[in-house]
Amino acid sequence: MIGGFCFSRLAFALFLMQVITGILLAFYYVPHVEDANESVKDITYVVRFGWLVRSLHYWAAQLMVISSALHLLRMAIIGRFRLSCSYSWGLGVLILIAVMAVDFTGYLLRWDESTYWALSVGVNLIKHLPLVGGELYRMAVGGDDIGQPALTRFFVWHCFGIPLLIFALLNSKCWPCTRRRLSLYLRWISGRENDEEVYGMIGQELIYMTLALVILLALSFLLIPPIGGRHEYGTPTEEANAPWMFLWIQEMLFHTSSLVGGVILPALTFGLLLLAPKLYRFNRFLPLAVTALIGALAIGLSAVRLLG
Repeated sequence: MIGGFCFSRLAFALFLMQVITGILLAFYYVPHVEDANESVKDITYVVRFGWLVRSLHYWAAQLMVISSALHLLRMAIIGRFRLSCSYSWGLGVLILIAVMAVDFTGYLLRWDESTYWALSVGVNLIKHLPLVGGELYRMAVGGDDIGQPALTRFFVWHCFGIPLLIFALLNSKCWPCTRRRLSLYLRWISGRENDEEVYGMIGQELIYMTLALVILLALSFLLIPPIGGRHEYGTPTEEANAPWMFLWIQEMLFHTSSLVGGVILPALTFGLLLLAPKLYRFNRFLPLAVTALIGALAIGLSAVRLLG
């Protein structure tokens, strides 16, 4: 915690909000290349309170990326790099990667001009992987060209595959705390635990849920998520900015090759984060320095991309 604040609990509250709003959106979204974009517009402008549900879903995803990153920063500041904590740190890094992935797949489901460009660039990076790049590309898009099979695959990954992975990672990371809480609840039900501690825990959970809901409602009323026009096949797609959490990769692509900026450097970045606990053996401040440097470079490159 920083000042008693727990970002992991906030991230879990945001994840629950995404699941609930995602189920509601699935009733109206049409995962077809001809209808996907129009169905998102219908949700936003036609369906009663559809704009609110979509906004809550969108902003919950953005805030979950931020809270996951801040959770890692909190762990770095308090020195959670020792051998006993390295497992929790690794889970935190994997959760951040999974959250970024589910955000990207959700971004693609709008199927407008900007998301089609991002999809084209993103999946083409797969081709640069040695030996298996071509086969992985065809698996990702369902053929040689981007079309209906690609949208179907990303829809399934967004709704089922990646959320299940996030749930498993969150459960693994939070299980020690969850087990203790369940034990306290069971003892409280049987009359073997005092009310004060249990009510305190329930109050904490309600505070995080309420905080998440208040922030999401404020953002949802002030900033409705963007939606562009449907991409027309056969027309050139103009370059657009990637989702904000990938701007640093886009800026590296601008200055280097696709293999270096889109594959090697991002892989090294997350690899260094995963291996940060190993650096603790050499100097206890080295993992924090590496984590801070990676964060500063990502923010700096993203700012250059936005301002440029």
